[in-house]
Amino acid sequence: MFGEISLQRLFTTFPGGWPGFGLLLLRAVVASAIIFNGVQFLSAWPDLSALIVVSFSFTAGLCLLLGVITPIASLIVAFGTLAYHFLGITNPGGFVVSSFLAFRITALALATACLGPGAFSLDARVFGRRKIHIPPLSFK
Repeated sequence: MFGEISLQRLFTTFPGGWPGFGLLLLRAVVASAIIFNGVQFLSAWPDLSALIVVSFSFTAGLCLLLGVITPIASLIVAFGTLAYHFLGITNPGGFVVSSFLAFRITALALATACLGPGAFSLDARVFGRRKIHIPPLSFK
């Protein structure tokens, strides 16, 4: 009845080696796409909607690039990209995000949220691989 108890984290694994490098590459692609989108809005800086898009883009892109709160940042990118596309927010830089591009960025961000940050991230340094031993309960 009172066996080993497993604690569930926000991340399931932190793969290293080539899989970890693949997750780093996946995070870098999503981060660069979202940061590029934020850079396009810098030309309309005094506008409040541009300020919101730029701040979310840079913050989420930097979090993904460094691997900080990766699943949460990935979900923000995914839902932000969908909202940006379906709400019809116009880009002052002239760059138009097509439906196909918005779908690809969203799919990559959701894949990053599901897979986690990998070993080459700050999340791995903070929450890395540890074995937690919970002693058995003793009833007296």
